[in-house]
Amino acid sequence: TSEPIKSPVLEKRQAAEFLGVSERTLSRMHAEGIGPPRVQYSRRVVYLLDSLLLWLKSQEIGPIDDDRQFSRAHR
Repeated sequence: TSEPIKSPVLEKRQAAEFLGVSERTLSRMHAEGIGPPRVQYSRRVVYLLDSLLLWLKSQEIGPIDDDRQFSRAHR
């Protein structure tokens, strides 16, 4: 069961749940350089909620123009 987010700082488990991925996927995304930014100090890794939201926004794609898609498919 997900808990409401009360803090702007999320543990790895919370960040993964927020993004709808597993902790393992979040780690893999970081290793591949495609994941959201994180903060690491000592042995602790945390994610800032604002950074997660900005990262999600950067992943957003616009709607597909149906006319363009149709013309490409019928060339």
